[in-house]
Amino acid sequence: MKTRCDDAEHLDLSENSLLGRIPTELGRLRKLQTLKLNDNAITGTISTEIGKLMNLKQLNLDGNILKGNIPSEIGKCAQLEELHLSSNELEGSIPLELCSCIELEKIMLEQNLLTGTISFDIRHLKRVKESESISIVC
Repeated sequence: MKTRCDDAEHLDLSENSLLGRIPTELGRLRKLQTLKLNDNAITGTISTEIGKLMNLKQLNLDGNILKGNIPSEIGKCAQLEELHLSSNELEGSIPLELCSCIELEKIMLEQNLLTGTISFDIRHLKRVKESESISIVC
């Protein structure tokens, strides 16, 4: 069943003291370009449903209480330009699938429990090829 929200392109619920988990139903918002849920008290994990948001350009989940790994499905968000996951409790390594996000300009991952090295080749990112800068903060 299609709802009026299915055509949403931008969703900004930052700084609203939201509690609970990120609803998996967000994966139905296929036209979504911007998702900002930063600076709330959101718990749980980042759902694999994030990979269904193939038009997503900006994802900001900074400043929550998210745990678990960064899902590899995030690599399906090929239009992603900015990824903000700082100040959570994310663990594990940075998924290699981020290589598929060739539009990435900014990756903010600091203040998490991530381990390992950045294992993907940033030369595959379009912005680097165009001699523009990319910011990766861990």
